Amino acid sequence: MKRLILLIFIALVFFSTPAQAEDTDIKILPCCVEGAYISGNIGVTFLPDSEFEFFGAEVAQSSHDPGFNIGGAVGYDFGNIRAEFEVTFRTAQWDEFAAGPTVPGCPCTGPDDDHFSATSFMVNGFYDFNIENSRVVPYLGTGLGGANVRLDGNDTGLTVVDTDFVFAYQFMGGVGFEVTPSTTLTLGYRYFATTNPNFDIFLAPGSEIQVTIDAHEIVAGARFTF
Repeated sequence: MKRLILLIFIALVFFSTPAQAEDTDIKILPCCVEGAYISGNIGVTFLPDSEFEFFGAEVAQSSHDPGFNIGGAVGYDFGNIRAEFEVTFRTAQWDEFAAGPTVPGCPCTGPDDDHFSATSFMVNGFYDFNIENSRVVPYLGTGLGGANVRLDGNDTGLTVVDTDFVFAYQFMGGVGFEVTPSTTLTLGYRYFATTNPNFDIFLAPGSEIQVTIDAHEIVAGARFTF
């Protein structure tokens, strides 16, 4: 996955230069319009299998169907560098859950309608590769913040409905297309992860489980600079 993303990014940078500039150096230029901006994104969220830990031991795993994410940001474009504050909601439904006898109320297994969701609050930084005579602008970015993670696990026998606010981070890459000097359409990849949230188990008062949360996301959006 990581190699494929890197190859796509390199190809986009290469083909975004005009044919007549083959014998000239690529020039990285400041952005056409600097200033405050707002942006919105929507996309698909893919959650790898999540591991559940109970008193430090792995006791269960869940797989997930593809979910969705939607978010918005306000920021400032300094030229090649952008900084923003972003809020994003993401959710994914469980495809299958399997837990062993060490979890109170189990063994339990099988598909269900339970799901994870997370609302993240992130401070992001981006570098835009504004290339001479090209409207295609590749970008790389990273972000730090926090996320309110919710686990709904009523149908598995695990009986968990709880939230936890934890540290979150993300890495981003993709391309923008400058429709006008102040309007840019974007398509990109985002890796989002958190530290492990703790959730109370209703069938075992005072006991908690830890769950691994990370996501691979494809996002499309638009950015409007003022």
